Amino acid sequence: MDNTNGVDVHYVDRDDDNIDVEFYLEDKKNIVSISTGKKILVIVSIIFLIVSFVFTYCFDWVFENPICDILFKCGCTWNWEGGWDECNVHNTEGEPKCPWCNSQGFIQVLLTKYYLLTYITMGIIWFIVMLLLYKKYIIKRNVYIRDVLPSNYSKERIKQNTTRRDLCKIIIYTTITSLVCGLFSYFIYAFLDGLAWKLITGYPYFIF
Repeated sequence: MDNTNGVDVHYVDRDDDNIDVEFYLEDKKNIVSISTGKKILVIVSIIFLIVSFVFTYCFDWVFENPICDILFKCGCTWNWEGGWDECNVHNTEGEPKCPWCNSQGFIQVLLTKYYLLTYITMGIIWFIVMLLLYKKYIIKRNVYIRDVLPSNYSKERIKQNTTRRDLCKIIIYTTITSLVCGLFSYFIYAFLDGLAWKLITGYPYFIF
């Protein structure tokens, strides 16, 4: 019985040249095979992509108009309080019109629907963070255990495992990081796009 990075490793002889490596943290019920762990992470990733799309769409529906008013002082407000009903885009005289609300068609979708960019950002961050944590909690740990085995054992035939605790860490850390970075990127995209509209159109207001 050895200890590797806080994880007990138990060597079980099976023939002359093969052993199984089993992890023990609290009890044996925590053990999950690498193949099962991969399937769990794939399923969770698919669920995250679906849920995050709905989440970012709803987030955009709630905050798009208030952000528009913060950037351009146009009169937009929460959707349940009238949305863009009081926006200066409805002006019929020579007053300035909000460049966001005045955009139309494909340009409007491309430049003002930040939930699409946010969704893509969250997805990219999700997979990058998951791969890094997978390498940290599963690949490196298993490689370390293979390295500490006696040289007379056949390392290619070692059974590799992970734990439910490590899988939970990967999922939780990845979800939190993706949500925080994704939502932060939403406001960054809005600010940069608003600034671009300000410079291109000469609209007289921008935040101040």
